[in-house]
Amino acid sequence: MNDLNALNELTHPKKHITKACLYGKRLFEIVLTVILCTGIINILNYIYVNDCSYESSSWERAVMKDFYSQKENIDFLYLGSSHVFMDVIPVKLDEINGRNNFNLATSAQPMMASYYLLKEALKYHSPEHVYLEMYYMIPCVYGDLDNAQVLTRHWDVLYQMPLSLNKLDYKFHLANKKYGMMTFFPIRQYSEHLFDASYINTNLAQKQSENYRNYIHVRDEQAPLFEKGFCTTLNYVECGTFEGNNSAIPSPMFDSNSEKYFNAIIDLCRKEDISLTLFTSPMPDFRIHCMGNYDQYVTCVNELAAKNGLHYYDFNLCNPIYLDLHNDTYFMDHDHLNYEGAQLFTGVLGEVLLDELEGRPIPEDMFYDSYEEKMLQIDKRIFGLDIQADTTQEEKTYMIYSIDNLTEAEAEFRITKMCEDASQPVVIQEWSTHNCVTFPDSETGLFIVEARPTGSEEVTNRVETAY
Repeated sequence: MNDLNALNELTHPKKHITKACLYGKRLFEIVLTVILCTGIINILNYIYVNDCSYESSSWERAVMKDFYSQKENIDFLYLGSSHVFMDVIPVKLDEINGRNNFNLATSAQPMMASYYLLKEALKYHSPEHVYLEMYYMIPCVYGDLDNAQVLTRHWDVLYQMPLSLNKLDYKFHLANKKYGMMTFFPIRQYSEHLFDASYINTNLAQKQSENYRNYIHVRDEQAPLFEKGFCTTLNYVECGTFEGNNSAIPSPMFDSNSEKYFNAIIDLCRKEDISLTLFTSPMPDFRIHCMGNYDQYVTCVNELAAKNGLHYYDFNLCNPIYLDLHNDTYFMDHDHLNYEGAQLFTGVLGEVLLDELEGRPIPEDMFYDSYEEKMLQIDKRIFGLDIQADTTQEEKTYMIYSIDNLTEAEAEFRITKMCEDASQPVVIQEWSTHNCVTFPDSETGLFIVEARPTGSEEVTNRVETAY
């Protein structure tokens, strides 16, 4: 019996060693499998995920690389949409406030993305102040997690973030039944291109380019290249050529998801003892005026700001004696400032934010209380034209509407057409307030609408439309 016990005591450690070896082998196999799967996924992502074209996420790739390369502490952080990275020049703000300013802005950045990018920034920096831009489309449209276009804005950011608990938390709260797989596995977003050789070759060729390998985003090769999250162009809108229609801001103006993460940003700033300020970059009066309900949005944001003890500066309400952007050439499109406009705006923005920082009062007449008040106070003019096809007619019929703040005078129009097979333009309406034009259904070409306030001798607007 004693010999048997001795034998068991001798063989018992060997059993533990055998078990340990077995578990170690299994653990090694699991780790190896994870590594191999991760490697395969990364290779597939490189082949299929398009983060290199202008339309996709080349900007996010550039700005996130710039952010992770920042060695100096970011003192002032700017979050928001393209209205930040196109309109706000950090190096100019550096000169004004003497701090290190950085735009961590991405295309149509949802409030949820702003929150997780702020958390990401706090891992590497200790910002004193956060400036959150309040472009009106963000809280009412870009909170919908069942909308693929909205999800794309999140995916563009997520793909550029290194693996971390913050990234996993972001994915977990973003994923839903409809898009969960696409959120956790980016390759799933491009499954329709699985055997598309043309797509694969184009994507790989773009990823071999100098700009891609160096994380450079170029919107305009002639424009200055800036770091710290600023992107610009020298392109501009010709004076008097704004045309189109901007519909009213949809309701609710803050959806539940946007409001949730707006409040989360406020709570996080309070927790980290970071000051928070809200602002809105200026857009052309043409865009704001034809919405018709912009003041409702202003009221909504002002109420949220007051409720949380925050300053809010809407530069669409700025008095032109402080910021005069009535010249269309300050804009690159219906939305964004170009380089010249950004220079002008950043100078004013920087001084306003510096006054707030140092406790100086903002001039009482700098901001109107409402956009309606601004329209009554500024010079009367035509901001642009809205030309709409009337599809209820058998012939090609177009209605012309003037977007303006005229009070005593109407707009009048002169209309010229250039048929596709004609050698000379033909005036089909001399100056008149008549705002309807009709063409035979078989005829094609261009028609040109010129506009001016009734009784004026100066043509202020000119728009060409194909018919």
